[in-house]
Amino acid sequence: MQDLTCKIKYDSLHGMDCYLKVDREPILEDGMGNLLKLIGKNLRVREIDKRTSTGHIKYVFSFIISEDGEVISIRLERGKLDKEVYDKLYNLFKSTNWQPARCNDDYVPIKIELPIYATLG
Repeated sequence: MQDLTCKIKYDSLHGMDCYLKVDREPILEDGMGNLLKLIGKNLRVREIDKRTSTGHIKYVFSFIISEDGEVISIRLERGKLDKEVYDKLYNLFKSTNWQPARCNDDYVPIKIELPIYATLG
């Protein structure tokens, strides 16, 4: 059943209207598990964070999946990474293939927030 009241909001960080509630969520073609595995292989905690943090560190990436299924406007909203690590993760996100979100049978852009935890110890 379609939801005729899909929710949309202007996202000032990304500079565009994004859907928050849709009829059909976007689908990552290679699977979220595979993406998380690749992130784990590329994520490196900064040395200063290793010395000053305990337990775990939380990173939050956000990005938009466009009407065409393209990942755009990637941002690290929480946490700090060395530029080399950030660039690797940025390119990893850009290389993913998504089936776009749908609202009332139309393809729509949606904002995704992906929390990532790095356990220290």
